[in-house]
Amino acid sequence: MKREDCFNFVREKVMAKCEEFETIEKQIKYLRFVLKERKNNPPEIDENVGLKPSFEEYIQNEIEFREKELELSTNTYTEAQEPNNDDLIWWKGSEGQLIYLFEQLTKHHFIDETFEERKYALLSRHFKNKKGKRYTNKQMSQAAQNLVMNITRKPRKAELLESIVTKLKEVD
Repeated sequence: MKREDCFNFVREKVMAKCEEFETIEKQIKYLRFVLKERKNNPPEIDENVGLKPSFEEYIQNEIEFREKELELSTNTYTEAQEPNNDDLIWWKGSEGQLIYLFEQLTKHHFIDETFEERKYALLSRHFKNKKGKRYTNKQMSQAAQNLVMNITRKPRKAELLESIVTKLKEVD
């Protein structure tokens, strides 16, 4: 890894890069690298000023969370018990639509906000795409970046996804 992989320690960029890694082990390794670089070579201008928790605390919390997630996953099932492709939810929409729906459900408190930072890993672990193939963290991260680049910041047929959330709010 290189210093450039730290993105001048901008929290959102570091976490987006982290989610691109396929395994929790690689995510932890990357976050440890970023933390080491931050401690050894702090930036001249800190773009995280005023954010709570501090950048170091935030990254340390992310490392601890992933370590706990890794520990739980290795204690509760073996890799042979990892869901096979037949056990995944077959999403017939686009990656952007899936991410947008997840974000809307989180925004309206149908999904707890604590999952927001790990949404790509969660979605790739539980969904497969139109072609029946498991999503990757990288695919999810790229789809999210594409949404951000979209002028409306919404995928095609966003109004349909929003109506689902509206109906849920009516039932709730």
